[in-house]
Amino acid sequence: MLARIINCICILVLMVSHLRADDFNIGAQSATALNQVVLYPDSSFFKHSNIRYDEGALFDIVDVSVLEHEDADQNQKFKWFKVKSRSDNREGWVYGDGLAVHSDSNDLNPKLKSFHQKKVVLNNGFENALLWVASINGRDNFHQKDYLNPIYNEFYLVITNNMGRSVHLKCSGASAMGESKLKQLKMKDLTGDGVPEFVVQKSILSTGSDLEDRVLEIYSLQAGTLVKIFEERMTLNYDINMASPALFKNIQVEEDLIRVAYVDYIKCNRSNLDDIPQEGNTSLSRCLEYVTYSLVWDAQQKKFKPIYNKSISALYGKIKASTGYLLAQPNTARVSSESIGPNEELWLVRHIEIYDKANGQKSIQNFFQVKTESGRTGYIPAKDVQIQDVEQAALLERYYQKAPLYKNTWKADDCFLSIQ
Repeated sequence: MLARIINCICILVLMVSHLRADDFNIGAQSATALNQVVLYPDSSFFKHSNIRYDEGALFDIVDVSVLEHEDADQNQKFKWFKVKSRSDNREGWVYGDGLAVHSDSNDLNPKLKSFHQKKVVLNNGFENALLWVASINGRDNFHQKDYLNPIYNEFYLVITNNMGRSVHLKCSGASAMGESKLKQLKMKDLTGDGVPEFVVQKSILSTGSDLEDRVLEIYSLQAGTLVKIFEERMTLNYDINMASPALFKNIQVEEDLIRVAYVDYIKCNRSNLDDIPQEGNTSLSRCLEYVTYSLVWDAQQKKFKPIYNKSISALYGKIKASTGYLLAQPNTARVSSESIGPNEELWLVRHIEIYDKANGQKSIQNFFQVKTESGRTGYIPAKDVQIQDVEQAALLERYYQKAPLYKNTWKADDCFLSIQ
């Protein structure tokens, strides 16, 4: 009899566990706490409450305020949400700055849409989990009239397990400070544990600046928490708040390895290369370097570590035409020029910009200061040079064919991140 009772109890436990594991759902009225939130008795901060829910708590939306309300510091405005907690069925009001609400798939970035309502198998309590997208929406509170206040929003990829606990990572957002956009999102096992990491590439535009700041982030689920295990700023600068002709670092991500490669435009007094020829009379120049480095996953320290120090080498090219000219000065007058053959390898020492103004129109000519295999030095129009053996060669060739007057207007659709 005792054995039969124990057997029945075991069956009942398994049935309950099965229900908890498979009968969880995330719908249009679902929301999750982005940080610790307070459950208030009404839609105001006037009445005190000790009821708090931790980050990742799951709620169902019961009602929502019609208008947006100021936060405690009067810096922003959000709606209030009447919610019912999934953990203890309590009802109350939560202010909207701490609550990410289920997003309509029609409003999503296509790069996020494929992850919305997707089942995944992870680890650390998230073996049975669901991906979904949630957002907070409000305004920065600068003006009395709301239509003058800039929109504030944030979009999150949320991972919810069958026990009703969630973790999240921010993918994009907009505010008075600027805007961040999702460029790429992919899941791939990079740590060798059979569980995928989240590889996120974002583009950030700050208010008042036209420089695109791009960043790569990698997140791993560790001990039930999303941990950022890698971050790399991809944007390359020519000067402060000025884009480089190379635009962004090229990054290749595969299994447990990350490889970074880029052409760097640096002030010549900071050059890492030896035997730099003397600079001529130029209006503006930068020395050129090709930089590479690789990182590998360290399972013990749980982070990506450099395999070796940065490799910094010269940038090389060849003349495109059958015959070119090595100029004594960075101009096209061919004064004191020497011929140069198409097979002679050129060390591209400097990028040089010469500005001119004729008939009220400002124009720019780009030159490379070069050193040949035989030791000769001189200048060649950059558009006449084919850059060799670097990831950004084709990109730079397009740049030099018609270089813009203002570098921040230089854009390209090239994919600077490869995930294999």
